[in-house]
Amino acid sequence: MADTDSSLVDDRRATQPEGGEAIHRPKAKSLKPLALLLPYVARHWVTVTVALIFLVAAAAVSLAIPLLLGSAADAGSAAQGNAEELLSLVDRAFLWVALAAILSGVLGAVRFYFVSRFGERIAADLRKDLYAHLLKLSPRYHSQMRSGEAVSRLTADITLIETFLGSSASLATRTLLTTIGALTMMLVVNWKLGLTLLAMLPIAVLPVMAIGRV
Repeated sequence: MADTDSSLVDDRRATQPEGGEAIHRPKAKSLKPLALLLPYVARHWVTVTVALIFLVAAAAVSLAIPLLLGSAADAGSAAQGNAEELLSLVDRAFLWVALAAILSGVLGAVRFYFVSRFGERIAADLRKDLYAHLLKLSPRYHSQMRSGEAVSRLTADITLIETFLGSSASLATRTLLTTIGALTMMLVVNWKLGLTLLAMLPIAVLPVMAIGRV
């Protein structure tokens, strides 16, 4: 254990600049380290499952709103010139749109609660395990390690993980589901327009990906 700690300290000191200046860690290019979080995710699989259910439901309701608006637009042809029937169909369609919007908001709020709770639980588990690991290290390791870096691990880094799991991952998943659903609906309604949009999609996505890698 002491030899391992000593080698870690030597490696750390070899990469630290003189004078106690802050270390600028290189930007990660791989998402493989996130696989280490899988055991923590497995501990809260119930919360994850509930959050995913509400996420899919909220995305489905959001996709249903354009269909309801389309039915309101088609009410004119369905009424066949009957003004009273036209008003009735339009009112009914917009009532369903309002109910769908309210339901989407409720589902989104419940999803946000469970996702935020999941991120906070993961962060708490990480802080507890990291603190327990620091207590097991040798005094020599702590004498060589800067206290600021330990605090950074316990606060800043874990906060980033909490933000990713409690917000960013959920929004990315919902955006992906909504995009796939919207493209599917476009292909069903008008396949030519859908294929045109799919052909233009790389033109819009590739520059964003290139900028994100800078």
